[in-house]
This record gives sequence, structure tokens and C-alpha cells, in this order.
Amino acid sequence: MNNKANNITKLLKALKKRDSIELKRLSNRFIERAAVEENKALVDLSLIAYALYKMLSKLHLRERPEWDAFMKDVEGDLGEAEKLGNQADLESILEKDIIRDIHEMNESFGNYMHDVLEQARTKQASRIYARGLSLSKALELTHADRYQVLQYIGDTRIHDRPFTSNMSVVDRYRIAKKVLGGGE
Repeated sequence: MNNKANNITKLLKALKKRDSIELKRLSNRFIERAAVEENKALVDLSLIAYALYKMLSKLHLRERPEWDAFMKDVEGDLGEAEKLGNQADLESILEKDIIRDIHEMNESFGNYMHDVLEQARTKQASRIYARGLSLSKALELTHADRYQVLQYIGDTRIHDRPFTSNMSVVDRYRIAKKVLGGGE
């Protein structure tokens, strides 16, 4: 099984178990790898995992009549994505089917929740920014709103957290050089 399918399998397994903690952990792992690899499918998997984590954590959403059908659709789409070998097809099903389903379900909830996908984009953009990527690159990868990300970074002071402050300048330089194609 290739790494791409393995990532989807892990996401699908956590979703079937309704394990919101594992979904959040996978979301963080996917976005960190996506930042290094500049991989759109990993960004999408991260956004999906984070949005589903947020949705699963809300009891009032899980009790809505359309919830079971929504989860069945997402699980089916992930199962289909798991079988795809072509990167373009994978990105298409993630973006056009699963992310669209999440967005539509989110809209159907109306005032029950803010746009969970925008929250995911903001959170994940700030996370990879805190890991040392430029704000522009973080925004490009996640398609997050610049103002919302800057607001979130300022409010949470995520850039001051231990996982960034304990990284030396040399380590940050090495990561940046690797990401930008300069090798080690």
C-alpha cells in the first residue's frame, strides 16, 4: 500500500471509530508533512481531518437527522479515494467531493457553527507558519484568508509556543533550504 493510500486508510479508520482525538492528531501530522512536501492532497487531507474533528466534537451536530447520511457519504468518498492511484484524481475527489460535502453540511447547520473549513484553513496555515514557513507559503498551501490567519496568530501567539521557540535558527534554515529545493 502506498503512503497516500495509507494516509487515507488512517483517516478513514479514525472516522469510522468516530475518534475525534485521532482525527486532530492526523490533521496536524498531515499539515506538517504537506508543508515540507508542498503536497496539495496532504493539505486537503489535513483540512478534512480537522473539519471532521471539529464536527465530531459537537454533540448537537451529531444529533441532527442528516448526520448519519453525511458520515456515510464522507466514508464512501474516502474509501473511493483510497483506491485511486492518480494524484490528480485524488485531489479532485478530496476537493470536489469530500470538502464540498463538508461545506454543504456546514451550511445546512446555519447558525449552529461557523464555517468549519475556514477554521481549518486558518488553524492549519498558522500551524505551518509557526513551523517556519513564510506566511505567504502557508496561505498559498491552505488557501486561508490572510486577515483571519494574522488575527489568529496574534490572538493565540502560536509563534511563541515551545514547538517553535526550541527550534534553532540553523534548524529553521535547514528546513527552509530543504523546502525551497536547496537540499541539505
